[in-house]
Amino acid sequence: MKLLYSIIFLFFFHSVFAQNPTVNRNGQEISVNSPATNTAQGQVKLAGDLGGTADLPTVPALINKVEGSGTLNYIPKFTAGKTLGNSLLFDNGTNVGVGTNSPANKLEINQGTAGNSGLRFTNLNSSSSATTSSSKVLGLNSTGDVILTNVPGTQNIIDFDINANPNTAGTTFSPNTPNDQSVVYQSIIDNSLWTYNGSAYVTYTTPSSTAWFTAGTTNDAGSSKTSNIYRSGNVGIGASSPLARLHLQGIQATLGANANATMLRMSRPTWAGFKFGSAAQFNLGTYDDGVNPVHSKSRLDLALTNINDETTFSNVMTWLGSGNVGIKNTTPSAPLVVQGVTGTGALKLIAPSVATGDNWWMGFGHGTTSTDGNDRARIGVDIAAGGAGRLFFTTGASGSQTRAMFIDDAQRVGIGTSTPTAQLEVATTNTAGALIRRGGNLNFTPANLILQKTSGADAATHGAVVSGDFVGRILFSASNGVSYPTNGTDIVGYTTGNQSGTNNGGGILFRTVPLNTTAQSIERMKIDHNGNVGIGVIPPSSTGTLIGTPAAILDIKSDNSGVLVPRMTTTQRTAITLTTALKGMLVFDSDVNMFYYNVGTSWSPINVGTIKTISAAYTLLPEDNGRVLDVTSATALTITVPNTLPVGFQVSITQAGAGQVTITGGGG
Repeated sequence: MKLLYSIIFLFFFHSVFAQNPTVNRNGQEISVNSPATNTAQGQVKLAGDLGGTADLPTVPALINKVEGSGTLNYIPKFTAGKTLGNSLLFDNGTNVGVGTNSPANKLEINQGTAGNSGLRFTNLNSSSSATTSSSKVLGLNSTGDVILTNVPGTQNIIDFDINANPNTAGTTFSPNTPNDQSVVYQSIIDNSLWTYNGSAYVTYTTPSSTAWFTAGTTNDAGSSKTSNIYRSGNVGIGASSPLARLHLQGIQATLGANANATMLRMSRPTWAGFKFGSAAQFNLGTYDDGVNPVHSKSRLDLALTNINDETTFSNVMTWLGSGNVGIKNTTPSAPLVVQGVTGTGALKLIAPSVATGDNWWMGFGHGTTSTDGNDRARIGVDIAAGGAGRLFFTTGASGSQTRAMFIDDAQRVGIGTSTPTAQLEVATTNTAGALIRRGGNLNFTPANLILQKTSGADAATHGAVVSGDFVGRILFSASNGVSYPTNGTDIVGYTTGNQSGTNNGGGILFRTVPLNTTAQSIERMKIDHNGNVGIGVIPPSSTGTLIGTPAAILDIKSDNSGVLVPRMTTTQRTAITLTTALKGMLVFDSDVNMFYYNVGTSWSPINVGTIKTISAAYTLLPEDNGRVLDVTSATALTITVPNTLPVGFQVSITQAGAGQVTITGGGG
């Protein structure tokens, strides 16, 4: 109250010595006599509605005893229009109010305009030099009271230890700021939270109401600050009517037919001497598909900094309104387009381990179900012992996949098998194990199966092959109950002469393996570079050497077997329509046991000069056609000519003995 007394005292004596009129709280004027009266007692005379002139006590007593025994709020009159009842300055005996007659603090100012304090520092304003301080600053609470608080951005949570209760003597604070009502104190011992209420530390109580809620509930987050919080309803940033839980809307001036309207940006600061700041942002715009108007087609880009600055962004992923997604491609034409860089992988599928038997895959399903059981085909990797990778391809019905092809870590390809033993192995129960088809309407354009050989370890290089080397082989190998032998019936292509730019000579060998042996295949027939065919091996080629060169278009050699021409009955032979194109055709007639050949339009027997000895009576046979019958009997005998002999039958009869030979016709 000393401040109040001083203000009233100054106001009072200003009124007295300036001879300004003074009024009571009812607006009535109070006269004050000259201070020369009763100066010994320090008193003055007062006239007016107090009942004439009277001696007054000293100024302090006057302030407290004017108007009877009650307290008088003695206020100067500032203007003719103001009275004690409507003055702007009030004192209720405890607090002073400016603009309010019910001050609630030692000094309360009510300027009357919202947002205006009514307090002015003439010589301290925005153009004054600031004083840097890291201690405390003045602030306002919810009722407008001026309070002391931490400088914004400094420590608002203070740790304490030694004791779990900060009211216990010996507790230490870090930073050392005890008894501060503007901070929260946290125990290092048990993480409990405390505040100072002006006389003691009490357990921190979170606000009872907030616009946020604890995660997974509709509970007010004010009572659960240690939980995750969320906001009920929709939140808009730049959108006054958010249409989703979080709605970010860019500035109108930045929008248009583009993909550069930054909607969300995340960044980390530069670390001086170590790295530039890193940043990521989502840019929202539109795109043109060349068909429909561009303005309604949304495009979203994810852009990252990837060079030595903080401002240059590169698009790394793009989403189009059509549902297409591009990685390093801003115009994806399919649901997923991955654009690689020359010499690097464009797409990698990895698993966290490489244990033997581990496998993972890319599945191809049907419909909208994405489970593994819906796969209709797969391309995957299988890990071999030691960590090497193997590739497999599966096909089949939903939930029933079968490995159709397998490529192992030795680059062997298996079709129908996961354990190929050759560079290409086909295992199947189908009738057509392997089929090569070629389409085309040009002559001499066949479906090709090509077997090639080069001299050297690398099949990709070209080394000239020498004469007699095997070029290609087709092996026919049957299982022996344990395995498939590497020898057997085969067809082998070989070279004739050293191969060069002017010589591609070669032929074919046909080889077999004899029964009850496991010997190497033996060459049985050869077609040489001239087209001559050689049959028979002289000597046997058990060491892999080639048989001799055929001496004719057909050269047959054997010391234990002959050549058989077609054998048929006379009826079958004569049923053949003979033409000059078939001239020279040879058959054996089993009815007459004779060879016949076509002389152009008729058959002619081959039996000329063959000698048959006769020593008793004899009837001619059809197979005697062309023979010489040598009779050696010493007595007479008869040779009968039957009516079953073929037309053109010829026979010669000679008598080597002493008996007479009689030739007679048979019956009919």
